[in-house]
Amino acid sequence: MNWLTITLGILLVIVCILVILVVCLQETKQDGLQSLGSSSTDSFFNKNKGKTIEAKLNKITTILGIAFFVLVLALNLAITYYK
Repeated sequence: MNWLTITLGILLVIVCILVILVVCLQETKQDGLQSLGSSSTDSFFNKNKGKTIEAKLNKITTILGIAFFVLVLALNLAITYYK
């Protein structure tokens, strides 16, 4: 193993832990029986969805997912190249 595979492996572990933490912090999307009672979807929360903590967590999850994918590919290439 060389320094590149070790560094990519450590970064991958850090990203994995961050993905787990961010996903655990998100609220569930299931409304259950609440969706039957309310027909109005034009609420303050829906209008300002991009500014909420939930929206920020969704963006962070997307960024971490892309980072995970890129790191896995880079680690695979580094392992096969330095074999």
